[in-house]
Amino acid sequence: MSEKYITGISQIVETSKKFLKELKEFAPFGLIYKNGEWIDLATYDDSMDSNKMKSFLINTIVRDFEEGNTEFGAVCVDARIEDIGDVIMIYNTSNGKDWYELVYKYELDGEDVQIVEKNIEY
Repeated sequence: MSEKYITGISQIVETSKKFLKELKEFAPFGLIYKNGEWIDLATYDDSMDSNKMKSFLINTIVRDFEEGNTEFGAVCVDARIEDIGDVIMIYNTSNGKDWYELVYKYELDGEDVQIVEKNIEY
């Protein structure tokens, strides 16, 4: 795994923890590494559901790769999967074409958030 991948996934997990601690849920958000810097991506529109927001962010990342100088992109959503519970789903790419999904279980315990950074197969 590349350093950009490890750093990017770690940043997504930490941002997820912050949102979950503060809001107990979050709208889809993203992150890219472009032109030598990390850039947060966010969108929120009352007229869009989470799937449309996720698609918008993914399409934004694909365009960034097409423009060049982008080395990593990821989008994160929170979800609930039957028989598993609460999870964050991280869609990530290193080329803008091949996308991979990580699913990490999380638990809220009062003010604390525990995210198990082990991919769940579902």
